[in-house]
Amino acid sequence: MNPMLLAAALSVSPVPQGPPPSCHFDRAQSPTLPYAQGEELTYLVSVRGVRAGSASFRLGGLERTPHGAGYTIRADFETNAFASVAADLRGKVLSLLDPRNQSSRFYRNDLTRGRMEYKDRASFGDQGIDWSYHVGKRRRAGKMRGSRQGFDPLVVLYNLRDLDFQPKQRVCARVYGFRTLRRVEGLIEQEEVIQTLAGPVKTWRVQLTIHEGKRKRQLTVWVGKGDDRPVWRAELKSRKGTMVMELARHVLGQKPIYRL
Repeated sequence: MNPMLLAAALSVSPVPQGPPPSCHFDRAQSPTLPYAQGEELTYLVSVRGVRAGSASFRLGGLERTPHGAGYTIRADFETNAFASVAADLRGKVLSLLDPRNQSSRFYRNDLTRGRMEYKDRASFGDQGIDWSYHVGKRRRAGKMRGSRQGFDPLVVLYNLRDLDFQPKQRVCARVYGFRTLRRVEGLIEQEEVIQTLAGPVKTWRVQLTIHEGKRKRQLTVWVGKGDDRPVWRAELKSRKGTMVMELARHVLGQKPIYRL
C-alpha cells in the first residue's frame, strides 16, 4: 500500500463521518521491527499492463521535531500520461512514526493532481487529529476528537509489515487523508508464492476493503514472509482499471529499530 495507490483510492473528497467502531489489528511480538533505519523501497506502477509511474520510500533515523520524536518516512511518487485512473498525480509525502507504538505523529502531503495543488497536514495527539487542508488558495482547518487510533497512509504501509500473520486473521485500521478518516478492513487470506521482478517469492496475501461512505474499493497486498517483510505487490481495483504496484528495488536498512 503506497501513497500513490491510497491517493487514487481515497481521492480528494471527504465522505460522511459516523461514530467510529472498534478498529485494530494484532502486531507481531519479535524484539525488532521488520524494517530498519535507512531502508529504501522503489516501486513501479502500471495500469492495465502499461507503465504508469513510480514511487519511492526512505525510512530515516529518530529525530526530534515540533510534533515530538519519531522516525521520518519520506515518499515521492508520480504518474505519467498513461495513469488515467490516478489522474496525473505527483506528490511528496512526509510522515513521523512514533517510536513508542509505531503510530502516526505528523503527516504532510503536497500533492499535484493535474493543474490543481493540494496540501494536507495532520498532527496526531491523545485528544485527536488536528488537520489543515489547502486546495489552491482555499484553506480549511479543524480537529477530529477521539481519533487517536487513526494512522496516516505511510504509517499504515509499514504497520502492514508488522502484523502477527495468521491465516484468516482480520485486519482493520482508520486511515487519515484529506480531512477524512476512512475505515480500511480486511483479511489475511493465505500464504502464496508470487512472481516478482526478483523471481518467485513467498508472501502473505492480504485482502483489504477501503470504505468511502457507501462506496467500497478493493486493495490486495502481498507481504513478504522474510524477516524484513516488504510489500512486494499491491493491486487496487477501479472502474477505470486495475492499478498494480511492484517492488523494483529494496535497500535494507542498517540500524535495527527495537520495540519499546
